[in-house]
Amino acid sequence: MESIKDEFYVGTIHSVKGETHRSTLLLLNSVFEDFSSGNSYNIVELIREYLVGNYQEPYLITDGIKQSETYKALKLAYVALSRPSHLITIGIPKDLADKEFLVDLCNFGWVRYQLEKESIGIIN
Repeated sequence: MESIKDEFYVGTIHSVKGETHRSTLLLLNSVFEDFSSGNSYNIVELIREYLVGNYQEPYLITDGIKQSETYKALKLAYVALSRPSHLITIGIPKDLADKEFLVDLCNFGWVRYQLEKESIGIIN
């Protein structure tokens, strides 16, 4: 009997630039920091509205630092989310996934899957 093995490749967003592949998991746990001002923003804060279909031209963001970090976050998300041919998933830290955001994501067509510790092999 022939054995079939699944092959998984884990890479950074930048390592797949220009490539196409079957699926992507984008973990939304990055923090964008402007070191000259000391301001920092979580990627969820920067692209939240875009993920639920509320597109705003970034040049309309009046805070110049937040505008710059939003451009960076959108470019990163674009590179990640434009590569897969079959499946796109996003992982959102629980502390950033408030109820309203989750409802908005579902209303925009995202499907929610809640992982339990036991299903991913976490032992306390």
